[in-house]
Amino acid sequence: MKIVNKILYFENKWIMEENKRLRERALFLSQENKALLAHLQTTKKPSNFSSLL
Repeated sequence: MKIVNKILYFENKWIMEENKRLRERALFLSQENKALLAHLQTTKKPSNFSSLL
């Protein structure tokens, strides 16, 4: 039973560490997405303005 508990403990620890890495990656990708979207919107504005004239 102790061996099973140790195995489960280490599996759980690995899952929690992987979850942390994935959360950090998701946060980075979200920030990158927002920055790219902002860049796209700022580069699009002049062309939209000129098309209105």
